[in-house]
Amino acid sequence: MFAYSLTDRTDMKLLEPEHSEALFQLTDDNRPLLSVWFSWVAGVKSPYDTRAFIDDLNRRRRIGDAYGYGVYEENRLVGVAELSDVNSPDKCGRISYWLSEKDRGKGRMTRACGLLTAFAVKQCGLNRVVIRVAADNPRGRAVPERLGYTLEGIARQAKRREVGFVDMSIYSMLASEWAEMDRMSRYVGY
Repeated sequence: MFAYSLTDRTDMKLLEPEHSEALFQLTDDNRPLLSVWFSWVAGVKSPYDTRAFIDDLNRRRRIGDAYGYGVYEENRLVGVAELSDVNSPDKCGRISYWLSEKDRGKGRMTRACGLLTAFAVKQCGLNRVVIRVAADNPRGRAVPERLGYTLEGIARQAKRREVGFVDMSIYSMLASEWAEMDRMSRYVGY
């Protein structure tokens, strides 16, 4: 899985070192929004920090444990989607994602996470894919909900942010559920 077309104008491409500057700029431009949801943003102070993140993703990709993608709208980076923990002995991977503030609401991240889920189940052989989203993030929660993930519950104060600890919504998709949804979508013609 190296690149996918999400729409006629949107693509998902593996993040490479040459994307460091663009990803840093996107992170920096969206720092106020991202800081609300993610604690890692405070540690991203320069393109060097972004390069270290991409280098780590690529190291993990080489051993088959993670795949980090940039989401591009007409070759302009607008967000990130990542599949990690692919080598889990429990066959349980994790998807994480974020999208720039001005590029939300067009279904791109739902399509990106759908492709990552299909890749995780069909190509990587995972039995379970998890998405963890802050319970107070309705836009973030909409992605797994639109994809048919099951809300397993709320992990209380499971994530630390600048404002303190927040609850996390835990969503999952089993390989058997994904296969059934795929089969049903072909059957009904979607």
